[in-house]
Amino acid sequence: MSLNEKTNIIIVTVFYPPVISVASNRMFAFAKYADKEKFNIHVITLATGQINECDTYKQNIHVIRIKNPAFLKRAGFSRKTGFVLHKLKALYNRLLNFFIKDEYYSWVRRACVIAAGLMSGRDDNVLISSFPPVAAHKVPLALRKEGLPFVWIADMRDLMCGNSFHPFYMEKWLCRMQTIILEHADVILSVSSPIIEKLKKCSPGIKIYEIRNGYDFIPGSSVSYNNIFTITYTGSFYGKYKPDVFFHALSNLIRDGSLQDVRVRFIGVKNVFFIPAGLRKYVQLKGKISTNEAVEEMKKADALLLVLPENCYKGVYTGKLFEYLACMKPIIALVDKEDVAADLIRSCNAGFIAGSGNVNEAESAILDAWKLWKERKTLEYNTELISKHHRKEQVGRLQKIILELLNNSDEE
Repeated sequence: MSLNEKTNIIIVTVFYPPVISVASNRMFAFAKYADKEKFNIHVITLATGQINECDTYKQNIHVIRIKNPAFLKRAGFSRKTGFVLHKLKALYNRLLNFFIKDEYYSWVRRACVIAAGLMSGRDDNVLISSFPPVAAHKVPLALRKEGLPFVWIADMRDLMCGNSFHPFYMEKWLCRMQTIILEHADVILSVSSPIIEKLKKCSPGIKIYEIRNGYDFIPGSSVSYNNIFTITYTGSFYGKYKPDVFFHALSNLIRDGSLQDVRVRFIGVKNVFFIPAGLRKYVQLKGKISTNEAVEEMKKADALLLVLPENCYKGVYTGKLFEYLACMKPIIALVDKEDVAADLIRSCNAGFIAGSGNVNEAESAILDAWKLWKERKTLEYNTELISKHHRKEQVGRLQKIILELLNNSDEE
């Protein structure tokens, strides 16, 4: 492969802006911060709403949006979905997953045709596919069978299998797909060392690199304090991800008079958890907002709440953590104390850590953050380490990997 001309990078992802998600933000950062002097950037993604099938979301990024013509698709949910309808939709989705593991099968066929057209006549193609869902990885798998020349970087983020929320039939299929992808991809990307170690055990010879998620704004925050101690949580809750331990600790502190003048704001959260009656006057719920709006809400807080229950495997940061760090507001972290999120918060001196299921430790973490607010003090953040988690820095690491791969291909 020659580096005298711009290299062709094709990103295949189901989720891309204006869709708001961790996967979408990650892929957009790859496209946004790649050096346009070295690379032609193409994005093949899912068409949503009334968006044109071919457009340029940002300058010098060619975005091709493909509709999914499949007749059977997963049912969506909204805040207006009633309880009975919600249950019926959930049952329908379960049945659909049983019979059709991948609802994007038609989208995959169309994406293959477009990707092949973009690669035609070139020998310097790099294809980056993003999980979830598996559909994006199916595109390079299919193109490999056709013998087209390209370097395949499979962005796994997390493990595909080993998720306790998956029914057995979906878990079995995902594990089989993960094995196939590890066998055929040139490089795997993931978000943390523990996940990488697990993937290496599955495929010892594969090249795997850590590219973390990050934040995409100027870090730092003006030193300001609300009249009422304000704790903010942004994002969603599902499954075991619920603020029950936090609520228990907060109730205890209010009941015994240790904590007064407090307000908790849940932003972008569906009301899928129980708020104790004694806390309802302290808790505010706000619907889904844009990423930029969410960042502004974080910066207005006196403390930021992070809830991560212990999982069966290590290595979960969660995307919001990096934005929390960049806002430089104290983090009240109810997490696995031996996992990567706790390690990073300690290294950045960014907050107070409690075991995810320990009410007493949660009380101490809340009080520590409250005392900072009460005394109008702030933490001495490790700004150098925080700055390394800007999206641009992480994409810079990926760029070096790509150039190294291309150089090795030239030598071969």
